[in-house]
Amino acid sequence: MSYSLNEIDTLCRKAARGTGLDWGHAEDAGKAARWLQARDLPGAECLLTCLEAGDAARPIEVQGAEWRADGPLCPIVAGASLCDHAELLADRAVVLHDVRVPLLLAPFAAAAAARTGRAIRLAWRDAALTFGPAARFDGSRTALRAPAAGRVTWGPAEDAASDEGPRTSRAHLPRDIYDRLDALARRTYAPATEESRAAGAGAGLTDND
Repeated sequence: MSYSLNEIDTLCRKAARGTGLDWGHAEDAGKAARWLQARDLPGAECLLTCLEAGDAARPIEVQGAEWRADGPLCPIVAGASLCDHAELLADRAVVLHDVRVPLLLAPFAAAAAARTGRAIRLAWRDAALTFGPAARFDGSRTALRAPAAGRVTWGPAEDAASDEGPRTSRAHLPRDIYDRLDALARRTYAPATEESRAAGAGAGLTDND
């Protein structure tokens, strides 16, 4: 089915929140999925893979230029941190170990490049992405969509392309992907209580037949 990018953003944000991400990272997750979908990449599906794996709660261990977690590294949490420190990292490379769905790092690298005015390169096995005035993706679709990467490098690069081509304003999601994201989003809904039913629309608990 076809959805607007706003719908994708909202659904993914709520799904991220439903898995326990704080509101800030949930906002980042929705925007990351939207950024990828606008470029005809499976942002929502990538995010679902990440959320269902439950990696976000793991703290990141930073040892110099090496970033790790006690298990797979969440790209939303890591990407947000890298973007926040973009100015400090503008001239040096960082190595991320055991990254879940590395394509989700792309929107953060693009944001960091825009913030610093310096091109950034992401790379993992058989895939390289460069961000500057525009984004350039090199590698097979299979490599770009890898569910995990043992090693991802984030560092300075030569300028990216000046024009990344047309973007789409809508995204097509398989029904099962939408339903699974929606199931996660529903975890944010407060359960009904006697008080909420009484305060709701209609007669509530009053029998006025």
